[in-house]
Amino acid sequence: MVQNLDICGVGPVRCTFRQCAGCGAIMQDRTAELARALSATYRLYSNYTGFGNPSRLEPEQNVAAVRLEHLLVQRGVSAGDLVYEVGCGSGSNLDYYARRGYRVAGCDPSAENIEIARRAFGLDLDVGFDSAMLPLKGKPPRVISMLHVIEHLERPLESLERVHQSLNESGFFCGELPFLGPPENTRGCFLAFEHLSYMTIESMRVLLARAGFHLVDYQVCEQNEYDFPVLTFLAVKDRAARLAPQPAPQYGEAYHAWINNLFRGIGDRLETRTEGASRLWCIGAGVFASLTMAFTGIHNRLPVSFVDSSLAKQGRELYGTTVVDFTAFLAERRPTDKVFISSIHSQAELAAKLTATGVHPDDIILPS
Repeated sequence: MVQNLDICGVGPVRCTFRQCAGCGAIMQDRTAELARALSATYRLYSNYTGFGNPSRLEPEQNVAAVRLEHLLVQRGVSAGDLVYEVGCGSGSNLDYYARRGYRVAGCDPSAENIEIARRAFGLDLDVGFDSAMLPLKGKPPRVISMLHVIEHLERPLESLERVHQSLNESGFFCGELPFLGPPENTRGCFLAFEHLSYMTIESMRVLLARAGFHLVDYQVCEQNEYDFPVLTFLAVKDRAARLAPQPAPQYGEAYHAWINNLFRGIGDRLETRTEGASRLWCIGAGVFASLTMAFTGIHNRLPVSFVDSSLAKQGRELYGTTVVDFTAFLAERRPTDKVFISSIHSQAELAAKLTATGVHPDDIILPS
């Protein structure tokens, strides 16, 4: 599978996906072009949990942390134990654990995230990532977690081996990542360019075993805050864990067909619904918007403008136009313009917002 995309503020990038015939994992080819694009993306959009004004970031119950805690308490982890999060973002997961009575620590490569964690939650966390912070010095934590980090790692085995060195024999490694299951269970375009690997349960078990862990518990959550199912897992140290992969489902061709069908349908709707339009406004300037342009080519026959709520994206270029905020969109939109919502997960919510601001439902084009 190959995707040629223009990424907001980053520029063009070519993504090639392949599948392991053994464990079923889908992985991206690691190229210099992809490394450049990822580096620029993380530099521009490092604050994943605090888009917008960081001063408005409020403590909240993080549902991913709740899913992990459910697995941990069944293994005897309790208030007072130390939870260390690798790739902690702006600290919302650790804030949840701290308010539940756990001791918390963590690291993130973004200095901006760490500053937001300090201001919003009063957390004193470290700037750095696993290659710099692990193995940990001092008394080992009871738990090391990675929530939606593993899929971003260029060398996940090396990272997990460093986690293994940082835990004592009774410690736990846990995390969450996109779950590679049947494509009909996802609600968006699952294969995103910033995700380097997609794991089945079997491929996650093999990766953990190679790093010296035994997968002791997991759950798959299909209805969640993401556009795709997630795999939440818990592992313990065990060098004797089974390494050889067992037969696993091969979803690569199914996803290829599913993505093509998804955007073929979007292309048909755009072609029909934009006849006679003077401009198409695309709500959202993320990867789904880029995929829509790449698959449908709508920007080649009709002027397209992009709207996004992220301060990090506003003012940046995407397919030759400057991304604007919602206020500018309302001021500049003309009666002959059409509006496309580039999100399956949020399409109903965004359509309601557009209608409330005076956009006629007939002018709104949904992705599905």
